Formats: sequence, structure tokens, C-alpha cells
Amino acid sequence: MADKKDPRFVTSMFPLVSTEGSVGFDSIRRDEVRKLINSHLKMLLLTNPGEIITDAKFGVGLYTYLFLLQGESKLRNLKLKIEDQIRTYLPYLTNFRVITDTSLVDEHRLAVRIQYSITDGMTRDSVDFIVSDTSTVMISDDSGVESTVSLGEVLAERY
Repeated sequence: MADKKDPRFVTSMFPLVSTEGSVGFDSIRRDEVRKLINSHLKMLLLTNPGEIITDAKFGVGLYTYLFLLQGESKLRNLKLKIEDQIRTYLPYLTNFRVITDTSLVDEHRLAVRIQYSITDGMTRDSVDFIVSDTSTVMISDDSGVESTVSLGEVLAERY
């Protein structure tokens, strides 16, 4: 079994970036695995179903939820959709919690918080996605401590 502090690289960073002076694309080291997980979560949330030719069911399509009315069933089922997508496409995340705040959807803003920990104890993280009709903000907290700031407070602060 590999040591948890093994400096070998896990994969390339996505989107592919090449830092000046480096050979090839920047990579994610084993001790930076949360960056990879957060990147996977971002891709899963922001990809519209049908955008990936090889798997039309991949993706939540978070932007499509911005223009729904508060009471629509699709909006009420957002949390379930995200949980289902994580279970299907990120099966290595077995210990996670999804929190959604759609209270400002009438202003075309919503927030999603995903708290997770890797079962082997390598990492614990919380990542917030604040989406509006003009931007997406991703806030990652790698402190390992559960946030005391509510998702509604984060949503209100960021806009």
C-alpha cells in the first residue's frame, strides 16, 4: 500500500494548465487529492446533461436551475439530483453531504455546499458553489472543520 505522503502525481490538473518553466501540464500530487475531487465536483455540477457525447446522463446542469420558479419540482429535487450524480459518477466519495439553498432563485442565484471525507482518512473538505446568471464562485475549505457559516450567509455575501 502506498504511503499517504507519497509525492507521486495522481493526474493532470483540469483544465490543462502549463506553468512557465514546467515540462508538460501541471499535475496533482497525491497530497493535493482534494483539488482533484473539487475539480470533479465542479465538472459534475456545471456540465449539462447531454453535453458529454459518451454519456448523455452525466451532469447536473446547475445553470438550468437558475431560471426555475421557487415551487417547481425540478428545483425541489436539486439535492437528490446532485446526490444521485455523485453516487453514479464519483463512487469514491462514499461519505458526503449535500446542502442546497435556493431561496434566491427568483434573483437567479443559488448555492450548493458539498461536505465530504475520503474513507481512508486522506482528506476532509467542504466546497461551496455559488451560481448566478453571470458567474460561478467556488469556495473550498480544507481546514477539516465543519463550517459554522450557513450556506445562506455565503450566498448573500458573495453577491
